[in-house]
This record gives sequence, structure tokens and C-alpha cells, in this order.
Amino acid sequence: RGMAKIKSLVQIGSRIRAIREARGISQEQMAMDAGLDRAYYGRIERGEVNVAALNLLKIAESLEAEVGEFFPKRKR
Repeated sequence: RGMAKIKSLVQIGSRIRAIREARGISQEQMAMDAGLDRAYYGRIERGEVNVAALNLLKIAESLEAEVGEFFPKRKR
């Protein structure tokens, strides 16, 4: 199945988008701040790519967030 169908990637992308929007940062500015291609960054937010850990760290640093904030809470 394609990456766009993987629920956890969509959840991570949605969390990144929510944090970015809460900080009032455009997608274009966010990509530039993180040193990522804008189109690639958009695919991250849509959950279409399995984003590398190093890129998650870049995004977290740019958002002044903890990487753990991007991941869905574990269900018990």
C-alpha cells in the first residue's frame, strides 16, 4: 500500500501542521526554516512520506517543539 494510506504518518503530519499553524507559520516559511524543500514538507504534513528522523529533528527545532509532540498518544 502507498505511504499516503498509512494512518500513523497521516497522524504525525496532522500534528506537525497543527503545531505550525498554532505558531502562525506558513508552510513555505516552515520548510525554509527547516531547510527542507517546500513540496517535500507539504508531503510530510499530508502523511505521504515516511519522514526521516533527522528531518523530524529539523522540524522540531524550527517549531521550538519536542519531537514527541508529533506522535499520537499510545492507547492503553
